Amino acid sequence: MSQKEAVKIDPEYLELFAKYGVPETVKAMSAQELAELDGLLPKHILNFMKVYGRCRLRKGLLNLLHPSDLRGVLDQLFDENGELGGLVRC
Repeated sequence: MSQKEAVKIDPEYLELFAKYGVPETVKAMSAQELAELDGLLPKHILNFMKVYGRCRLRKGLLNLLHPSDLRGVLDQLFDENGELGGLVRC
């Protein structure tokens, strides 16, 4: 049984696939990366990430990433207190 068969995908995603196509997997997520997200994300999203990992839909218009993938950008946007600062000036 493949990983895609072993993990139950929420039926709601089947509608998403019908509308936007099946996700193109860019890079699988490691067990450690998935463990970091356990408890932070709903189970159906975690299951989706187990199957499709970092992926894109609609030729890259929609992208699913691990939050740490954006750490460098987030560090530039937010200060050490989590306040918007860094490169952004309001």
